[in-house]
Amino acid sequence: MNNCIVKVIKNGKQMTLPVTDEIKLNLGDQYYVSQLDNGEIVFTPLYQDIFSSPEFADLDFSQAEMDFGKFMGEEKLDD
Repeated sequence: MNNCIVKVIKNGKQMTLPVTDEIKLNLGDQYYVSQLDNGEIVFTPLYQDIFSSPEFADLDFSQAEMDFGKFMGEEKLDD
């Protein structure tokens, strides 16, 4: 991506920094916004924590043991 200059614009009671189409975003994506001591503005994507989300509360995240059938006699078992 090439660097570009954007101008802060007023949108109602908010100020907005336009984002060019080169930056791939989806409508509705959420970001943490912070400003560093040197004035840099940093946008960090907000990701959903699936382990604490009620939407995934009933989901078993452990991998199920697979049954590959009977042993053939050449397998090395860890038992």
